[in-house]
Amino acid sequence: MPQEAPQPAAESLGDQKWWEVFQDKQLSRSDPHCPPAELRCSALRPLRILEAQAQVGITRAEGLPTINAGAQSFDQRSARQKFFPAFDTSAHQVDLSLAWDLDFWGKYRRANESARASLLATQWAREAVISTLVSDVAAAYFQLRELDLQLEISRRTLASRQDRCNSRDC
Repeated sequence: MPQEAPQPAAESLGDQKWWEVFQDKQLSRSDPHCPPAELRCSALRPLRILEAQAQVGITRAEGLPTINAGAQSFDQRSARQKFFPAFDTSAHQVDLSLAWDLDFWGKYRRANESARASLLATQWAREAVISTLVSDVAAAYFQLRELDLQLEISRRTLASRQDRCNSRDC
């Protein structure tokens, strides 16, 4: 008897996009990257992460060798004076220096570790903010939908009572 291929496990509700689970037209028509219309993509891109990434780059660069170079040149001509003849002078200078701090005590290594930890903390904080923001918007949206339905039920009830009273002359 041939063995059947195992069926793929059903996707967990937690893995699905919440705005697709409820199959709501209002939620479906918004931007797929920012599901509810109230949630703007710009709120999901804080600049702190870019700052932390830049700080990691700066901290890494501090441990690299420093190279400085310079060049200077000048020509000078003096006028003939009473007791001295005219003369020309030229001077040219080129400077090059290389400096590198050996990291005996781990100053740069610890600074790099600190900058990377700060970057990770900022990224995790961003994820927490996004999660909270999305859940708050979703909760507020569904609370609004619930209130809309309650209002609709109240209107129907009122209309039903008015029809009943009109037919009985209340």
